[in-house]
Amino acid sequence: VKMVGKQLSLTQVAVTEESETATGFSFHTVVSMGLFGNEKFFILGRYDRLNPTDTVASDDHYRYITGVGYKVNQNVQLLLDVEKVIYDKNSAAIVGTSTPDTNTIAIHSEFKF
Repeated sequence: VKMVGKQLSLTQVAVTEESETATGFSFHTVVSMGLFGNEKFFILGRYDRLNPTDTVASDDHYRYITGVGYKVNQNVQLLLDVEKVIYDKNSAAIVGTSTPDTNTIAIHSEFKF
C-alpha cells in the first residue's frame, strides 16, 4: 500500500507544502473453528506495519489484532478482540510529542438487514 498526499491524517503527519509518502502493508486472516462441535466460532488475526513518512527514520507504527468471534446466525455475529499498537522511537518527531504504545480491548457486533 502506498499513499501520497499533502495530508495524512491517519498518520498524524503535519500539513506542509511538501508531499510526504507513507508506505506499509497489512496481513489478516480469519479461521473458522469447530470448537465444541460448532462451526459458529472463528478466530482472527491482523498485522499492520506503516511507515508514515519517508523523511524520518525509525518512525514505523505496528498494529497487532487478535480476536475470537461467534456467528449467532446468518445475519448476526459478535467479536471480542485485543489490539496493540507500537510506535517506533522516532514517531514523536512526526507529531511533536511522544506517542505511547496502546492496548485496546473491544467488543463488536454486526447486524445484517
